[in-house]
Amino acid sequence: MFLGDILIRNGGGTPPYIFTAPFPRGGLAALFTAEVTQLSGSPTLIIAIQTKNHDELAWYEMDTFTNITATGRYSKDISSGIKQQVRFAAKLTGGSTGDFVDLRMNGISWRP
Repeated sequence: MFLGDILIRNGGGTPPYIFTAPFPRGGLAALFTAEVTQLSGSPTLIIAIQTKNHDELAWYEMDTFTNITATGRYSKDISSGIKQQVRFAAKLTGGSTGDFVDLRMNGISWRP
């Protein structure tokens, strides 16, 4: 499971998504919490919560943390549609070269 990382804005072009390694579903519903502990400059952080079954090739986007521009905690409660595998996809948009965020994905609260 992904615990956190520092994402740095590179210059030029459309920023790519950074994908975490997939991890197994722990329940049929879950509360996902992202925490931004530091932010430098003026980037915008986008984090997608994606899912798929083992036999599928494409990932399905369940929900997105959008337009995170400040430190703090952000939560998404997903009550259905979680498949066998889950991953996060994060990217920084806007801002300038060298802007960064320190991102932590807190423990997921799985529910039956």
